[in-house]
This record gives sequence, C-alpha cells and structure tokens, in this order.
Amino acid sequence: VLNNLAKIDISCYEVINAIDNDIIVDDTKYKPILMRLDSNAQFREIKVYENPQYGNNDVIEISQIQIIDEIFTNAEKALSNEAFNDTFMTASTGAGKSIIFQIPAIKLAEEYNLLTLVITPLIGLMNDQVSNLQKLTDKAATINSEYTPIEKERIKQDINNGKISILYLSPETLLSNTDIKMLIGDRRIGLIVIDEAHTVATWGKSFRPDYWYLGDFLKKLKKYNKEMSFPIAAFTATATLGGSDDMYYDIISDLSLNVKKPYIGKIIRENISFNIKIQSKENDYRQEKDQLVVTRMNEFLDRNEKTLVYFPFVSQINKTYSKILATKLESIGKYYGNVDKIEKNETLEDFRIGKKKLVLATKAFGMGIDIDDIQNVYHYAPSGNLADYVQEIGRIARKKDMAGVAYTDFFDEDLRYIKQLHGISSIKN
Repeated sequence: VLNNLAKIDISCYEVINAIDNDIIVDDTKYKPILMRLDSNAQFREIKVYENPQYGNNDVIEISQIQIIDEIFTNAEKALSNEAFNDTFMTASTGAGKSIIFQIPAIKLAEEYNLLTLVITPLIGLMNDQVSNLQKLTDKAATINSEYTPIEKERIKQDINNGKISILYLSPETLLSNTDIKMLIGDRRIGLIVIDEAHTVATWGKSFRPDYWYLGDFLKKLKKYNKEMSFPIAAFTATATLGGSDDMYYDIISDLSLNVKKPYIGKIIRENISFNIKIQSKENDYRQEKDQLVVTRMNEFLDRNEKTLVYFPFVSQINKTYSKILATKLESIGKYYGNVDKIEKNETLEDFRIGKKKLVLATKAFGMGIDIDDIQNVYHYAPSGNLADYVQEIGRIARKKDMAGVAYTDFFDEDLRYIKQLHGISSIKN
C-alpha cells in the first residue's frame, strides 16, 4: 500500500512539476527591450528536458520568454510580499542565457527602480556583459579589482541615486560588504542572479571559498533585513543532475533555492566527436606519456589545426613546451594563472587570429574566453570532475556549422593527477 501511495505521489509530483511548453506569455511586455538590440530580434526556442528529476528524458522546446516571465513575475511577487520561487537553468553555450536574466533586470529597474545584483566569477565576464548591455540599457556597471577606490565610490553613489540598477560583481566583493548598505545604499534588491552557478559547487569547495559562503550570506540578508525579499536565478552551462556527482542538488542546497521547475537544457553538442584511446605503459609511464603527448602536438601543428591542450599542472605545460621543436614554438602559447596579464592577452589575441595554433593551458583557460573556431581540445590527463571536462571540451567548435574533436590518450596512471588535485583542494578547504 505504501509503495503504491509513493508511486501515486511521485506521479502527481511529475504532472505538477513537469515543464509546460504550452504556456502563452504576452511578449509585448518584453519584446520592446529585446528589439533595442535589433528591430528584427526574436526570442529563441530552447531545448529542455520535460521532467529530468524523475528520469524523463523527453525533450521539449520552450521560448526564452517563458523563463523571462517566470523570473520577472516572481520578482513582482517578492516585492508584494507574496510567496515566490527561485529559478534554475542549464543550457549550452550560445543558447542565450544572459538575455533571459538581463531583460527582467532591465524591466525591474525601469518599472520599479529595483536593483539586480549579478554574481559572476571572472572580471572578463563582468566587463564583457556590461559592454554588451550598452545597447539595451545605460544602467549597468561592474565593481571589481581593476577599479580604483575613487571609481568604486562613484559607482556606489550611482547605485544609491538610481543611475545604476544592474551591478555585476564577484562573490568576494559582495561578501566583503558585511553591511549591504555600504554597497547599495538605500536601494531595494529586486533580483539576485548567480551566473556560472556551477562554481558554487566546484570552486566554492577549493580556491574560491566565498562561493561556499554565498548561500549563507544571501539567507542572512533576507532574514535580518525586512525589505530584502528577492528571488534568485541561477544559470550555468555545466551542471550534472543525479548520480554520485549531482551538481544540481549541490547548487540548490548550497544556495537554499526554492525551485519549483528546474530548466535542464539539452547540452549535447552534436558537432563534437570524441577520439579517446586507451593506452598501456610498456616500461616508463612518464616517459611514454610525455612522448605521446609531444607526438600529438606535432600532429596538430602539422595539420594546422587550432588546438587547446589542457594539463592538470603548470609543470607539465613547461615540460611539454620544452620538448617541442624550436622551429614550431612560435605557433605555441602558454596560458595559466601565473602568466603575466599582458602575455596572457597577447596569447589569446594570437590564438584568436590564428597566429598561434596551439595553446597549452590549465583550467584557467575557460569561462569568459570567447574564441569560436577551436578545432580540437586535447587532455593531457583528467583535470577535475565530469563537469570540468564538459566545460573544457565546450570550447570546441562554437562557430556555426563547424565540427571539432575532443582527444585523450588515457593511461590508468593518469588518475593520480585527479587524486593530487583533490588533495590540494582538501588542504585549501
């Protein structure tokens, strides 16, 4: 009897919480903002799973406007002290996630003078988003470490007097203001956006602990400030659902989100193929591994294919670089955390225009770097979990009608690097 009741309950829950793609939204509420970009601009259809929490892999199409309306409506409910829900969405790169939270943020600013805070992990992302928003609104800004104290103070004043209503910032900047009024003055928050939300579950447990504390900070903000009632919208292109590495659950739990219907997008990239070869050592693992990697690098260079090579550690980058023929080094760049900023920018630009065909990198080469014609990604060895891998191969073939390949030569001994990386994360934690 209990089992049957449980089945009935689950079935009811599935019906109630399945995404409805037949919802009709009055697009005249939001279309005028979109058309500031282009008078012919249209809302896109996004492929999502109908009810992924219960293993339903049926894919449906919903319009961006449906999620836009959900976010805006929940913000209005919060403003009126009504019950509201948070929003969670995953979708592949290029699906138009940014416009889904930017339009509600602009509408909340223009209709209610409400402030939207967009938490994002990288300065490059902040600057790009603010720059891209200029066609839609002049009310967006960012505060980050590239700004002088005087510039930061001016932005804070513009927030308080209503000139700025969409603020991009890092979790570190947000959490450093123990009194939120030091940052936003008397403004009321209408919406909090967590962009690249997978960093809450990954970086928060290693080298960006402020992501770990972000959920508690937002919870306390609501608890101890009567006017702090706002929905949270979390977005990412990389979040696994279910299994032993359930990032969706981790993010929902860490941020204390009240999500009724998550939008889990179909992120399978049909234009990426895999070339994964299982290798076995004969004598010396390191020597054989290094020689094979150098051979692969030379093959990519000889074919003149733009290729990104990921390494777990910087030492492996430098070792591999030293073994490549001197005549080919001008076509190769290095990109990792400690590389000088000027050199990083030069490497990126040379890679973008095709002057460099091969970049050896750590996971520092990732979010915020938009080069759309990378043909291959090669992994020296696994450098993290499944979500990290998906994020990294997602660099491939972003240009329309382009195909790419994810390469790996895997030895059993490669797993040692994951253990070492996890060990470092545990120490930092």
